[in-house]
Order: sequence, then C-alpha cells, then structure tokens
Amino acid sequence: MKAYKYDEQVFNSEWELREHLSDVSFPYLTDENEQEICTLLGVEIVNLPDPELTEEERLSVRKLARSRAVNAIIVEVDGMKFDGDEVAQGRMARALKVAELNNLDKTAWVLADNTVVEVTKKQLEEALTKAMLQQATLWTKPYEDSDNEAS
Repeated sequence: MKAYKYDEQVFNSEWELREHLSDVSFPYLTDENEQEICTLLGVEIVNLPDPELTEEERLSVRKLARSRAVNAIIVEVDGMKFDGDEVAQGRMARALKVAELNNLDKTAWVLADNTVVEVTKKQLEEALTKAMLQQATLWTKPYEDSDNEAS
C-alpha cells in the first residue's frame, strides 16, 4: 500500500496529505507527476504492507483511483488540449448553453497548458463529448474490477 510520509507522519492517502497541508496548493497527483510533486513538497512516498481490506474498503480504493483518473482527463481537438475533468465538463456545458442562447459562434478558452485561445462552438462541443465519453469508460471501472477480483 502506498502512503505519504511528511514530518515523520504517515498519511494513507493523497486526501489525508492534502488535509494536513491545507495551506499548500498543489495539483492532483497522477502516476506521471506524483514523484516530482512529492519531492518538491518534501514528502516521501513509502510502501506499507497491504492491510486485509473489506470489499467495501477495496471498492473505496478503486473509486479513489477512478477519481484520480477522471481528474486527469485531457482531450485533444484540432491540436488543442482541453482539460476534461468534471469541473471542466461543467464549464464547457455552461459555455455551450450561453453560446446557444446568445447565438455565439466563438469564445475565449483556457487550454490544459494554460494557453488562452479562441475556440469555436463546434470545437467546444467536440471537447465536451470526448471528455464525457472518456469519463464514461472510467466510471464503471471500480465495479468491473470487483468482478475481476472475484474470478
């Protein structure tokens, strides 16, 4: 089991670490950035023996993995990379609704790399669709993995 050690305290999850470091802002941890972010924060990643978990606890762990994956969604449209997490999807949906109500064809948008660009309604619709489809494939994974463990 992966844990995080900071100031001689061990935190069993990213969320416990975030709660302890509530005055520090840092991005969600992904497999790609976790080591770098932890090093910058002075956090040691430690491997502890896996405790015997109940099925409910195993499901919670799988849901946490799903949440991390959803938060890391990035989709590409016409060479532009859009954040595709749930917050970004909500922003896209609202922007599209306002565009529809006001007959707007374009809007300013901040891409995943923090570049500000002008995107068309069609591009935003495609980004939202791709993000939602990617999330849909992730959403049932915690339950599918449960079926695989039983096999």
